[in-house]
Amino acid sequence: MTHQTLKYNHLHGGILKEISQLTSLEYLRVSCQQSYRCNPQLYKVSSLIRFVAASNDLQGSIPPDIVITLPNLQGLLLGGNHFDGHIPTTLANASGLHIIDMAENNLRGRVALDLGRLAGLQHINLGENHLEVKNTREWEFLDPLTNCSQLEVLVLGDNMLGGMLPNSIGNLSSHLQVLMMGTNKISGRIPYGIGNLANLGSI
Repeated sequence: MTHQTLKYNHLHGGILKEISQLTSLEYLRVSCQQSYRCNPQLYKVSSLIRFVAASNDLQGSIPPDIVITLPNLQGLLLGGNHFDGHIPTTLANASGLHIIDMAENNLRGRVALDLGRLAGLQHINLGENHLEVKNTREWEFLDPLTNCSQLEVLVLGDNMLGGMLPNSIGNLSSHLQVLMMGTNKISGRIPYGIGNLANLGSI
């Protein structure tokens, strides 16, 4: 078995740890009805390419070693849950990661600086969390993201991002189509360089 979908059901009581014994599993999508903590064994299915657990009531923090235990990961979609804590810095070690979606959680702290090491990133959605930027200097995480030449979607809206946007925002991928930063605490002028993002369709 390489694909397992458990969505659109009325599952409760947690996800069975036995799923972790499916050593050829590449795609896992789950949907449950009750609040619970995700069984740690689920993060250890090393064959997984895409892990989708969006729009559930998952609680707790995202394991800091998630990329070490899921080395083949290309898509990590955990939005619409109750995850707290910080974004794992180890995500930058997942060289094949294309999609990161952790929107609508309770994540806090700053955006990891090393995400720019993921040259194949196409989609980043960290909106509707409690991520912070207190001044212009703390926007430095945008600089490495200019290395992500395939980036099409960057969503950082509904957080606690303040200060002034840096000019480096205009150096983001020419493929960028969606850039959403609304409902934050951003101040100052809009950088002139944003005009370089000719393919933007939503901002």
